[in-house]
Amino acid sequence: FKAGSNPTRLIFIGDIHGCIDQFNSLLGEVQFKQGEDQVVLVGDLVAKGPSSIEVVQKARSINAWCVRGNHDDRVIRWREFLDGPAKGLTKDAISALEDSDNLPYSDFKVTEIHFDIAQQLAVDDFAFLQSFP
Repeated sequence: FKAGSNPTRLIFIGDIHGCIDQFNSLLGEVQFKQGEDQVVLVGDLVAKGPSSIEVVQKARSINAWCVRGNHDDRVIRWREFLDGPAKGLTKDAISALEDSDNLPYSDFKVTEIHFDIAQQLAVDDFAFLQSFP
């Protein structure tokens, strides 16, 4: 815990996968109280569901502690690639790299949701996601 932090409850949640409505509903069901309770998200905030960006923003807004899941990691790796070696490349150019097996990771697919999420994340939301151990 952080110095001076003494949460009433630790609430562990895993595999939200971009489902903001279910995340909000779950927080309501456990009667989450910001400032009293500490939410711990144990991986996979993003992908599969329709609202990955909103889930990341909600996690930030409630000061959730998070552990990186495999889907979170794939979004992070995509964003690092897009901000680095692929900076300025169009989606078509990146697709051409994929077609010729010249992307840095074998699990990179331009057609998968991870690519879209990586492109859409605001700088602060990406920094939050990237900070997960």
